[in-house]
Order: sequence, then C-alpha cells, then structure tokens
Amino acid sequence: MPFDFSDDEPCVHKKPKLQVYRFNRVNFGVSSSPFLLAATIRHHIEEYKHEFPDTEELLDRSFYVDDLIYCGKEFEEALQTSRRAKYVMDLRKWITNDANLMEQWKKEKFDVHETVSLGANEIKILGLSWNTHEDYSTTDTKSLLEFVSLDKNTKRFILQAVGKIFDPLGLISPFTVRMKCLLQDLWREDIKWDDPLPTHIEKEWKKMRGVRILELFKALMLLLCQEKNLLVKSGYTDRFHYLWQQKSR
Repeated sequence: MPFDFSDDEPCVHKKPKLQVYRFNRVNFGVSSSPFLLAATIRHHIEEYKHEFPDTEELLDRSFYVDDLIYCGKEFEEALQTSRRAKYVMDLRKWITNDANLMEQWKKEKFDVHETVSLGANEIKILGLSWNTHEDYSTTDTKSLLEFVSLDKNTKRFILQAVGKIFDPLGLISPFTVRMKCLLQDLWREDIKWDDPLPTHIEKEWKKMRGVRILELFKALMLLLCQEKNLLVKSGYTDRFHYLWQQKSR
C-alpha cells in the first residue's frame, strides 16, 4: 500500500516533488486486511510444500484466521506435527489437553500459552472457553445473563440481549433459537422499540430471562471420532409454532 507525500507547498505552476512510502509489513485495519492475512499465511506455508507435503496440507486447511487447530490420534503424531508446524511458522501460545505433550513442548522451548505458566486450566479459544484439564468447552453466557437481569421488557432490550450471544458451534442452540423466535413474534406484533411487551410475549421473555442453567452447560471436546463407520444425518425445518431437529446415526 503506497502513500504519496509532497515536500513542496501546493502550487499550480510547479510540479511537486513526490516521495512514495510503502508498508513493509502486512497492514491491519483496512478492508483488505482479512485477505492480506490469509494470503500471507498461505504464501509462507506453500514454501514448504515439497519439503513437508503432509504438514503443508494440514496447515493450509487447519487455520482459523491466525489460530491453528489440530487434533492428533497419538502422542508421537501430535509431537512431530507440532515440531514441523513450528519449523514452518514460528507459532506461539501452544496449548493442549495432553499433559505429556505439554511437558515435552516445555522441554523443547515451545512458546506455550501464558495460562499454562499461571497454572490455570481454562483458556479462550475462538470465543469459547476451553478447560484443557477436563477437556470441555463452554460458551461465555455470564455477560448475557447479567444483562437480562436488568429486567427490562421492551423490543429494544430483547434485541440487545440477542446481540450478546456468541455461539459459533451452536452449543446453546435450544436457548438461542427461542430468543430469535421471540424476535420474530415481536416483529409480527409490529410494536414500537420502547413500547411495553404484549402479555403473551412478556410471559415467554420472563421464562428465558431466568435460565441460569446456561452457566452450568459444558460440552466435551470430542474433536476426533474413533468410529470408522459413522454416519450422521441432520435435518432442520423452519419454525412455525415449534422448531425441531432430527438426527440419526
């Protein structure tokens, strides 16, 4: 991305002396930044396509923004993959649910996640909390539950509450879907932003507001399925009065 600057005062009769400056780093904060990040990472990974073809392929399909997510079947496989990944790119903040692998990383001077040094078991990963000791993930519902405890019954407030939900894996879909269905009902009623809620909607909203059980929800991180012949079929429908899902194996 070049920038042009002139050393002279603006003058219509004189051609300005321009100096051109260019970034020599990947620029962030502009509309092209996501592409620049992805293209730069891919460029460096492809340089090792012939030296480590398997690792190059794994890295190419296992990055989410600038985070590498990988699951190995065995200790040695995970260790060798991490060594090659570190050789290809100087990755930082390594974390694993395997205590033996973590100890080996420390011996080999891997840059482990700072929470490991502090003795904490939970870290943030892609917007979720991951407990590496017990190997489960949770969604951060604390801010949502604190917000809804303000006890406001307006269309504007419910929309703000829905906006506080971040659940990329759909772990709390039974709750979030009900919230969004409630929004549909609000739009059908055609009420103003700060008008009192109709009685039937207010009743449903109060039920959802008191769902403290979300704080207890935990999802096991079963990232790798050992079953060879497993077929999962899911079907979804739009919502009329109820929303349903079918899942078979």
